[in-house]
Amino acid sequence: MPIDVMIDGYNLLHAAGLAKARYAPGELERRRARLLAKLRDLLDPAMLARTTVVFDARVNPPPVRPDPPAGPITVLFAPRDREADDVIEELLAKHSAPGQVLVVSSDHRLHKAARRRSATPIDSDAFLDQLEVDQHLAPPSGPVVSPKAKPPAAPTLEDELRQRMEGPPRGSDSAAARPDSVKGDLKPPSPPVDPLNDPAFWERRIHGGET
Repeated sequence: MPIDVMIDGYNLLHAAGLAKARYAPGELERRRARLLAKLRDLLDPAMLARTTVVFDARVNPPPVRPDPPAGPITVLFAPRDREADDVIEELLAKHSAPGQVLVVSSDHRLHKAARRRSATPIDSDAFLDQLEVDQHLAPPSGPVVSPKAKPPAAPTLEDELRQRMEGPPRGSDSAAARPDSVKGDLKPPSPPVDPLNDPAFWERRIHGGET
């Protein structure tokens, strides 16, 4: 089932260890970019286009120049008189299938609002931990290398005996069709003789010879 992800941006920034008490000019923008890059690395590609990150603007206003594009991730800034939680709640209220939404925040007020709309809340640190685990368990990416072809197996003794009994394939030269180890005028072994049908056996018995 498709899942939309709504993220409280600065809450996740703190959980990722990227937040500071004070920021030098331009530093907050760079840290936001690092957070979005981390999400691009950890999220499934199919989910990236369904992810919305909402940042507060009341305390940390958006930059004069817009942040660099975040790729398929949607980035929103809350109005100055509102918080990211308010915007996420509004998005949930307008969503056609809120039961398919994952809300990422450690704010329990937002958790309650998500549950009222049947959405699934998750703490920011738990969300990051799960993404790290998923990435660790994922198979390595890269071109698929086909296994090297195995050299043909040497004929077994059973194969050679079968070839001696059956002879060369039809339409082929008998000497060329036989392997080097069995070339020559080899006759198939004679079938074993049943002693009861062997005249010499009965002659020895009648005359008291060795049986």
